[in-house]
Amino acid sequence: MPETAFGLWFLRTTTWEHHVLRVAINDLKRLVDEINARPAAAKAMALKDQHKFKTEMDAEALNAMFPHMAVKVA
Repeated sequence: MPETAFGLWFLRTTTWEHHVLRVAINDLKRLVDEINARPAAAKAMALKDQHKFKTEMDAEALNAMFPHMAVKVA
C-alpha cells in the first residue's frame, strides 16, 4: 500500500519520534528485559557456550540453511 503524503509528513515529526517511537522502543526494551529475567532464558543463553557455532556464511552454511538452493534445475 503506498504511503500517503500525511503519513510521510508524520514520520518526520517530533510527535512520531518522541511520543510513538520512543514509547515503542521503551516497551520493547522492557519486554526483552522481562524475558531475559526468566530462568528459561538463562538456560537458552547457556547453550551457546556448550556448542560451537559458525559465524561465517560459507558454502557449507548456505547449503545447510537453504538446501533447496543447492538443487540445480534445468
